[in-house]
Amino acid sequence: MSYFAQTAYGALYLEGIYAPSGTIGTYSGLVTVFGNTTLGIHVATQYGPVHIESSVLPSRTEVDDSWEDIAEVSGVKAAGDEAWVVNGWDDRGEDPEPVIDGTAAGGYRLRIHRSGLGFADGQEPSSRQDPRMERLLILIWPEHEASDPAALKMSSAGAVEVQSLQGQFELPDSTDEYDERLEQNLRNAAEGWTAP
Repeated sequence: MSYFAQTAYGALYLEGIYAPSGTIGTYSGLVTVFGNTTLGIHVATQYGPVHIESSVLPSRTEVDDSWEDIAEVSGVKAAGDEAWVVNGWDDRGEDPEPVIDGTAAGGYRLRIHRSGLGFADGQEPSSRQDPRMERLLILIWPEHEASDPAALKMSSAGAVEVQSLQGQFELPDSTDEYDERLEQNLRNAAEGWTAP
């Protein structure tokens, strides 16, 4: 499935599929598991279109390292529920189908990929085909036993996102201290660190 969704507040959410408890944290500056086990996807585009492609696979596939940010997280979906990608206003995008339909229930592994800056920092793609358009790829496959979340790849844009999320140090103005704290933020993000 491929479509465009409007972001709100630089994030999208997965509705109808939830992370196992005990996995709260942020991974690759891309995926956050919140206290209520909601899965959030951080994007560079604060408000504007993001291209989303999703696919349910029969099993795990090799990692495509051409993406800028990649994270994996486990999720659980109840029978009868459909899983959707939504923004902060519960908008489901331009006539999308659910990411996972209501017939399938159980455990899943989600690999979320992100590339492009889209409408961030004054960028303005000229069309939806513009290579600067921000893109997400969500791959999903059945998983019988939940695995720990994993930060597979993190770009500099992901690192900037990590700096602004819970549990991260606020970055000072001075260069030496900035570099030291940025390095710590990156180590924390790579480990899926969360505030105590």
